[in-house]
Amino acid sequence: MSTMLLQTIGQRLSHKPFEWMSWWWGLRWGAFISIHPQLTEETPLWSRDDSSLKDVQLFKLPPNELQAEINRYWEKPFWRRWLSRLFTSIESKIVVWSYYQQCLSFRDVRKRYPVIEQQLMIYEPEQKLVSVLVAALNRENLALEQHLEKYSGNQKWIQKNFSSLLMQHENKRQHSFLKLMKKHLRELPPECDQDLVRRKLEKEYQELEKMLRAYLKGWCQPTVSQQESKQPIEENPNRDLVYVGPALMAEGTINPSFESDLSCSRSPINEWVSLKRQTIVKMLQEESPDYEAMQLLLEQSLQSLRLLIEPQLQSYQTLVNDVRWKRVNSKEAVQWSEVLHTRLIGFFRQSALLFHPDQSFGDEHLKLIKTELFKKFQLFVDNTLENLSQGLQRLKRCIPKWELDLDRIREEAECERKEFRAWLEQFEQKHTKIKVEQAEIKVEQAEIKAKQANMQEKLTWIEKKLEQLDNQLDPNAQENPEASASFLPRP
Repeated sequence: MSTMLLQTIGQRLSHKPFEWMSWWWGLRWGAFISIHPQLTEETPLWSRDDSSLKDVQLFKLPPNELQAEINRYWEKPFWRRWLSRLFTSIESKIVVWSYYQQCLSFRDVRKRYPVIEQQLMIYEPEQKLVSVLVAALNRENLALEQHLEKYSGNQKWIQKNFSSLLMQHENKRQHSFLKLMKKHLRELPPECDQDLVRRKLEKEYQELEKMLRAYLKGWCQPTVSQQESKQPIEENPNRDLVYVGPALMAEGTINPSFESDLSCSRSPINEWVSLKRQTIVKMLQEESPDYEAMQLLLEQSLQSLRLLIEPQLQSYQTLVNDVRWKRVNSKEAVQWSEVLHTRLIGFFRQSALLFHPDQSFGDEHLKLIKTELFKKFQLFVDNTLENLSQGLQRLKRCIPKWELDLDRIREEAECERKEFRAWLEQFEQKHTKIKVEQAEIKVEQAEIKAKQANMQEKLTWIEKKLEQLDNQLDPNAQENPEASASFLPRP
């Protein structure tokens, strides 16, 4: 089984450099691996000797320099890693470097476990059983490799999670192996010795586990001698922003989540512009400033921006073509394009600080140099934004009419809903105002009734007093009150 699995892994590693990295760019993974003689499926990378691997280059860099770049990438905070994945080819570099480490580890494992033409079994049913087991083990191992490839070069993550992850997969793999073996042993013909087959398979499986463990550890955990031979490279503070490959995008999806703002104070473009400006300031502080070096620095910086943005434009054009061929959702592409346009505007605003003549630190000669370069920079910006605008218009024309009508109906419904809510709020406000006014009127009516009752009581009292006064002032009523009461009417 170990031999069959080694052959399967070797075939997969031999074929991987010839897989499409991005079919619309016409690039294969092997294009970023420089070695003499060139890679073929018959002469894969893992079959080369030390003399052939001595001059190998990955993304035009020696393996140790690429490893140092990947190490710096994993040490950055999350938001900077996200920007690097968006604007650089770091993901592709990780994949290629991981493949290189796989080949080195596989080469060492093959030396320890040479491929031998051996037949574990005699009968055809037994051979079928072995093939089924090896295929299942290969699937389990491939899933683990794909998971580890995402974190290749991240030493902190490897040190923290590799052992537990390896143990988890080994237990899972062993459980699957025992289950399959138990199932297929029952299907063997009677002439086969099941106990003998089981013992041979268990012995083979133990050797296979050792081989896989050595292969994975050699890939994810290079030996101390390998690590010592790979000297770290200090980061160049005057590095350029250079994009060396296309950003990979899954078919039918658009996955840039713009959670970070390119215009924030901690963005890479700000740091890059600041480094360039500091370099220019140091040049100006020299006794005899080298203006030719300043001009060369600014021209190289402008070229770096072109190398960074132009692949994005090409990928954007690819996106437009994919939308036209209905490989990508048109509405999602339009939304992505609008956001990209906004982000790039902020990106160019920050970059303009390096080329604008007003940012010349009071030096007239430098101002003249920046004046000419700023014209080129402005032309580059205008062309970029114009291409984005044209692409956006084409994307909008690709949206089906029924979707536009549906969006229009939704917008109209949303506007009507907002108007109704505004009218309802006004109605509720008026209703509340009327209730308040009615309550005030009721209070006023109660006060008026109380005043009327009070006045009625006063009138009644006055009438009684007047009646008493009349009785006192009438003399006849005093002499003969009965007669007065009988014959004289009351005035």
